[in-house]
Amino acid sequence: TTCRKPRLSEYGLRVRLTSVGDGVPQGVEYRPPVGACSDAGPASYEGAQPMKIVSISQDFFDLVEGDRELMLKHNLPCIVVVRLRFRGKRRDFAVPLHSNIAPNVPKDQYFALPPRPTTSPGCRHGIHYIKMFPITKSYQRRFRTEGSAYYETLQRIIDGNTKRIVSECQAYLDRCEREGRPRFAVDIDRIVGLLEGEK
Repeated sequence: TTCRKPRLSEYGLRVRLTSVGDGVPQGVEYRPPVGACSDAGPASYEGAQPMKIVSISQDFFDLVEGDRELMLKHNLPCIVVVRLRFRGKRRDFAVPLHSNIAPNVPKDQYFALPPRPTTSPGCRHGIHYIKMFPITKSYQRRFRTEGSAYYETLQRIIDGNTKRIVSECQAYLDRCEREGRPRFAVDIDRIVGLLEGEK
């Protein structure tokens, strides 16, 4: 079975693909407004502030090298960073935008986005939840997307689906705590340990 590429009209948006700088790894950071982040979980994120694009420093990838499921390759696609609960603590998580999600990947493991030029026929481009990893503020860098119609379109799609993305990311982490990480998933506990060891 192959999965079709989503039509851009499905998102109610027009897009013109353009090049984006030098291909530095990118990301989207989510932080709820003051007072909105409570134990009630993702459902309390009504009126959340728009996500912003960030990059992840090479120092982070040097720190966590060794996880074969972590997307460490050069020109890593966009990353979504959200504030989520994991093992009793709220953390920032980077969730890679994966250009080639295989057609047999369960649909609850990703949020589909318009295809990139590098997306192969039959694959999907999307926010790939099982590839998420914890990140701290010190490893996040500002990244400019002004002038890129494609990434501005992705920004609008993500902003319009913030509540759903946060909820689905949180649901994935909750499943990891209950059942353990699934096949092909990043070892979140290992990275948490490495980040905690820096303090």
